[in-house]
Amino acid sequence: MPKCGKCNKDFGSEEALGQHATASHGQGTLGKAAKVQDAAAGVGKSKAKFYGLAVVIVLALAAGAYAFSGSGGAQVTGNVIGAGLGAPPINPIHWHPNVEFTVCGESRPTPKALTGHLGTNLLHYHADEGVIHIEGLIPHWAEITLGKAMDVGNIKFSSTELFEYKNGDTCPGGTVGKVSMTVDGLANEEFRDHVLRDGEKIKLVFG
Repeated sequence: MPKCGKCNKDFGSEEALGQHATASHGQGTLGKAAKVQDAAAGVGKSKAKFYGLAVVIVLALAAGAYAFSGSGGAQVTGNVIGAGLGAPPINPIHWHPNVEFTVCGESRPTPKALTGHLGTNLLHYHADEGVIHIEGLIPHWAEITLGKAMDVGNIKFSSTELFEYKNGDTCPGGTVGKVSMTVDGLANEEFRDHVLRDGEKIKLVFG
């Protein structure tokens, strides 16, 4: 005779035992279904927590990348060239930034081409002294930096060097010099990373 394992009652058939187990102890088909539903609910909650955490992590990484890239108006730095400038123009440009040099109180000639142009198709000099020519499509701001312009003009230039002089060298008059830079009259410390703009006036000085 079937007996309930929970309360030790005897029943006339397995069917009666099953009905008793379902009604009194939450077992049987309905009880199992309830347990399955509870388990599924627990899995659903775990998945929701996991996906919620994943979304938070992705958003945090995106925010960090946005801040690092300098988007939204950050200044150009030595680490991220052109940050804050947006994308380069989509059409070909023809820009003419100007540059002049003063070393130990004396002007130095700027690069120029005797014929044709000196430099690359995008970044070069013609016969007009003191003018940098930028002509064509700009693939990336890093292609039209002051450092690039000095390289194609065969000028030694960095934040610590201009022509044959390096920071700490002594000028003929006895002055210990260092490299400085202004753009349109304002001090600028971008040096080689400075992205050239049309019509701006750059002065590079050692002294």
